[in-house]
Amino acid sequence: MTPTATRPRIQLGWVTMDTGEAPPDKPTTAAALRSRLEELLPGFDWRVDRRELPLGRREGAVDPLELLARGVQQKVEHHWDFAIVVTDAELVARERPFIFGVPSSALETAVISRSRIAGKPSEEMLMLVLAQFLIGSLLGLDPRGEGAMRRPHAGEEPTLEPFSENELEELRQRLDDVGDERLEEQDRRWNHWTFRLRTMAADPRGILRDIAGYRPWRQPFRLGKLTAAAFVSMLLLFLGAEVWELGEAASPVLLTGGAFVSVGATSWFLYRGQNLAELTRGVDLTEQVIRSQIVLWWCLLVGVFSLWLFLFASSFLIASVLPRGEIESWLAAPLDPAARARFAAFISSLGTLAGGLGGNLEEETDFKARFLFDEEV
Repeated sequence: MTPTATRPRIQLGWVTMDTGEAPPDKPTTAAALRSRLEELLPGFDWRVDRRELPLGRREGAVDPLELLARGVQQKVEHHWDFAIVVTDAELVARERPFIFGVPSSALETAVISRSRIAGKPSEEMLMLVLAQFLIGSLLGLDPRGEGAMRRPHAGEEPTLEPFSENELEELRQRLDDVGDERLEEQDRRWNHWTFRLRTMAADPRGILRDIAGYRPWRQPFRLGKLTAAAFVSMLLLFLGAEVWELGEAASPVLLTGGAFVSVGATSWFLYRGQNLAELTRGVDLTEQVIRSQIVLWWCLLVGVFSLWLFLFASSFLIASVLPRGEIESWLAAPLDPAARARFAAFISSLGTLAGGLGGNLEEETDFKARFLFDEEV
């Protein structure tokens, strides 16, 4: 094995936050996880820092968002690369009957619930299986894979599967970037914007991988109120002759600029209105924090652009099946494909702005959950 001094150091935080209603988390679990990671990826110097924080007795399930927020704070405070928050409380499930955990690759933090496995003879093995799966998710592996990345299921006998060779190579590439010296550790003076640009330049491939791993183009179909507000607003615009005239008369340059402005303004409105930066607010300027903010912002931007494309395709299709003669009488011009495209672009930009208002009608916790969680496991 390569000497420790020459291996990139990867620091993982294991934060236990129990209510005290179940047997405590065993210290040996974190140690076993480190041994497992050293076995799978011996080219890295793995350090697992175990911390215990009070959660207090709770009635009912705990929202994973709360635990993610506290995990992020601990991760930044102790300069960890990743954090796993372990609790004996039941977690609030939004898309499943119950969940074992939640990974958030944008925040490089995951949550595990021991509520259904605490005290069982196979508890430590189950925890290792879950932790290995969540670490793979945080590092960008496909959670719908096989072996180590096969989603754990209730009632199955836990088996600690290895990662495939392709998965191990992906993990090594990502961990090489993670193990590099952080920007804040370099002896330089940075201002906010220089630091942000340097963070983007330090690992553009990893940032793009994190964004793609979120599949942000699915957001219009996950955020119901946002999409509904945008679609209804778009449909109402079909009823006005003046809207048709404005859309058909607009120049391609104006329509292109309007599309960029509407997507950017709506993204910023949602980012601020839903307090997406709250989880990393009030902490020191670090590469981890800026990286998380960049990933969140670009995921939101791509999601809003996907909404614009969805509205454009829908409005172009609707404009193609409406009675052409009636609309042409409003326009005093033929409703050819180019005219339909100009109109579709015009009302898509207006509908996207309306969607920003509808998105802020979403409950903040639900919006953040759909946006920050990779999935519910």
